[in-house]
Amino acid sequence: MNNISTILLLCLVSLKVTHTPIKEVVTLKKEKRPISKEISVVATCYYAEVAQCDANPNETADGTIINPDSASSYRIVALSRNLLKRWNGKIGYGDSIEVVSGVPKNLKGKYIVRDCLNKRYKNRIDFLLTKDEPVDRYDDVKIIRI
Repeated sequence: MNNISTILLLCLVSLKVTHTPIKEVVTLKKEKRPISKEISVVATCYYAEVAQCDANPNETADGTIINPDSASSYRIVALSRNLLKRWNGKIGYGDSIEVVSGVPKNLKGKYIVRDCLNKRYKNRIDFLLTKDEPVDRYDDVKIIRI
């Protein structure tokens, strides 16, 4: 044994290690919802048609091409510009959001942001629906970015 090994051995022997049994194990629960601030918005619905969009209603603002006959299946939303990163908001095209309250059960859930609303709207979300599905307006809707 060399001098360093002897010194280490003596140090270990001279140390008094006490062991205290753990009486209680604390487990942290994962939150089901991402930690993100809820945003309160007004929600409306729209169809992919010239009267409600622009001259090319089958293309969203981010360039996504959709089939208007199955628009609801895409789970696409348009956001007002004040919420979009392009205009200094916190949500970008292609980001996912979750609608957590304030709308009927069929409209709750996850959506992808692919479109934007006219600049006159603030704090608004617009659900892209297949034509002839009922549309409505919902106040005090809560969304979160996920």
